Amino acid sequence: MIRPMLPTDIESVVDIHLAAFAGFFLSSMGKHFLKDFYETTLLDKSSIALISLQGDEISGFAVGTVAPRGFYRRTILKNWQRFLVASIIPILNEPQTALRLFKRLLMTTQSNYIDNQALLMSIAVYPSRQRSGIGKRLIQCFSTEAERRGATSISLITDKLNNDPTNQFYIRSGFICTNSYITSEGRPMNEYRKFFVCPSMG
Repeated sequence: MIRPMLPTDIESVVDIHLAAFAGFFLSSMGKHFLKDFYETTLLDKSSIALISLQGDEISGFAVGTVAPRGFYRRTILKNWQRFLVASIIPILNEPQTALRLFKRLLMTTQSNYIDNQALLMSIAVYPSRQRSGIGKRLIQCFSTEAERRGATSISLITDKLNNDPTNQFYIRSGFICTNSYITSEGRPMNEYRKFFVCPSMG
C-alpha cells in the first residue's frame, strides 16, 4: 500500500535513507539532520511525500516537490535554527561539509526548472525489499499526485557512473535522460525527465 507520509513515519524513513544511500552527502549529515530535513519537507505545501507499507512496516518512500525552484533554500532557511543545531557536529567532524551544504542550498535555485515541472528529490526502498516492484509503484503514485497538482513533467538527478541499475530503473519507469553534466566536485550526473504531456516539437 502507498499512502502519504506522516510525521510519525520519519524515523523509519531516515533508517531507509541511511540504508539505501550509505556514503552519500545527506547521509553523512547524520540522523538528526535527516530527521529535520524530512520533517520540514512535510511542512512545505509544495511537497509530495509518500511511503510504501508492507504489512505494518515501511519499506520505501518517495519525496519531491511541485515547486523545485529554491526548494532547499526555502525549506532549510525557514528552519535555519533547527538545521544549524543539526549541522554542528557534522561540520566540526568535517569542515568541508559547510561548503557542500551551502552548494546544496543553491542547487535548486540555480537549476533551470520550467513552469509546472515537479522534482523527485529522493526515492528509496529498504535493501532487502528492492526488486519487488515497490520503487515502480512509488513512482507511479508520485507521478499521479504531481500531475493532479498541475505538473506536466517530473525531473530527477542521479549518478551517471557505477549506477547502471538505478539508471535503467528510471528508463524503465518512463524517464528520458535529457542532460549529463559534471558537478563542481567532479561527479558525473544524469538528469532525467518524465513527461505527462508530449513536449512540443517546435
